[in-house]
Amino acid sequence: MKPPSPAPEMRRKRMRRQPDDARRALLEAVETVLEEGVPFRDISVAVLAERAGMRRSNFYHYFAGIDDAAVAILEGVSGLMVKAGSPWLDLEQGRNPLEPVRQGLVNSARLFRDRGRLLRAFDEASYASAAMRSAWRRKTMEEVISSVRTQLERQRAAGFLRDLDIPETARALVLMNNAVFMERLARWDPHPVEDVVDTLTHIWISTLYQDSVRDPAK
Repeated sequence: MKPPSPAPEMRRKRMRRQPDDARRALLEAVETVLEEGVPFRDISVAVLAERAGMRRSNFYHYFAGIDDAAVAILEGVSGLMVKAGSPWLDLEQGRNPLEPVRQGLVNSARLFRDRGRLLRAFDEASYASAAMRSAWRRKTMEEVISSVRTQLERQRAAGFLRDLDIPETARALVLMNNAVFMERLARWDPHPVEDVVDTLTHIWISTLYQDSVRDPAK
């Protein structure tokens, strides 16, 4: 049976766009569908193209597949994750790290609260797609872990840290943050950011820093 013709409003939407605008519209469609909770393996190119006001063939002009489009979105979000931690990650050697620890956690928690459904979708997609697994687990998460490890090395040189296995500690802290943020914030009814941050700040500070840093009066 011949499929029905597109509704008039859909025909009006199918207009010529500049390449950057068309690509952006398709990425926004992917992002919206992921945030709505559609399982990654169930996303349809036809639906994405329709939401962007294009034909299915237009999608493949810009992307090799849904994985390719999702990875493009993830690359942008990865930068936001590292930027969120910048108060602590970019701290100059020798400066007291306690308040920057908290501020970095606050920024990260707010990111997960505001973009949590998308971040959860990336995490879940990493179990269904090899491309997403590589982009999320082997690139995004490893980039954050590497940034934390580098800062811990600086702070060890400054004499702030306890005696730690820095690579394993960096990995454990980042994976803990990710799990807690996913559970508490990346949901339709997120917990208060301050409550989540209070707990994580205590864990980070008590795990990492010597008594002389945590309480200079001692």
